[in-house]
Order: sequence, then C-alpha cells, then structure tokens
Amino acid sequence: MAAVPGYKWFLFLGSHFNYASKWTSIAVKVLIQQFFFAPIFNTYFFGVQALLTGAPPSVVIHRVVASVPESVVSSAKFWPAVTALNFTLIPAHLRFAFSGCFAVIWQTYLSVLNRRHEVAGPQGTLADTARQKLYEEAPSASVVDLLDGIEPDASESASTVEYLSTPVPEPTGNENTK
Repeated sequence: MAAVPGYKWFLFLGSHFNYASKWTSIAVKVLIQQFFFAPIFNTYFFGVQALLTGAPPSVVIHRVVASVPESVVSSAKFWPAVTALNFTLIPAHLRFAFSGCFAVIWQTYLSVLNRRHEVAGPQGTLADTARQKLYEEAPSASVVDLLDGIEPDASESASTVEYLSTPVPEPTGNENTK
C-alpha cells in the first residue's frame, strides 16, 4: 500500500527543489524527506500495525504516540545518508528501488519498535489500567474484580477507588418508567 505513494514521492522530490547548487538541492530534499515523509510514513506504519492486530482506537492512538517520536529520531540517523546517496548517484527511475533496499532494514527496525510498544502496552492512570485489564479479561471480569489488587497512583484520590468499588444497587421494580 505504500509502493505507489513512495514511488510518486521520489519522483516529486526529484522534479522539485532543484537549485543552482547541487548540494543545496540535496540538502533541501533530505530535510523535506525527514520533516514530511518520515513522520507521515511512520504514523501510517504504527497505526496500520495496531489496527491489523484488532486493537481498539485508544490503543492505536497510544501506539502511534509512543512509537512515532522515537522512530523519527532514529529516522534522522538512518535516512539522510540514504536520501543523499539516492539523489546524488541513482537515476530518477531507480530511486524508489534503491531506497526500497534500505526500507527492508528500516521496516525491520520499525517492526521491532512496534513489538516493544505492543508488549509494553498502554501506561497510564488507574482508570487506564482497569480499562486495559477489562479489555483483556472481558467479559468474565467486573470492574471491582479488576480493581482488586491495583494500587492507585499518587495523583488519584481514594474517593475514585471507593466510587468504582461501590456496588450498584439492584432495581426494586418500583421505579417509574416512561
């Protein structure tokens, strides 16, 4: 799903940002690649990976937020040299294929990073922890069962735990219905 957009991206970069100085052109293309394509592609990669595992939207968002910043920093260490070589030595019609060879290495790294964040799971408040456990153990567990044994964070009040632990009264049948 990324092949055609990637190919078109390299054609776009090759036909734009061409200045009198070859090195200025290459530097601008590297910067544009890093500031636009890398964050968009990495967001797409982590989002689709999470969606394909059947993760709910909150987990997909968490995976993207947790993984993209680290991947963009790593991208800045890996892709500038590849992009510079690509626009210096490789003919336009072969640029996407050349970068594709390096993309195999890059996507292996992204897969490892994705798995690390998938195993770690969402980190957050007591409510986030309870929701995650409910998601994992549903439908056999109740919120009270899930909260049993979880210590609240310092930022959460005991009243939250008491509220969540308070049983809901059974209906008496005397309520007015409309």
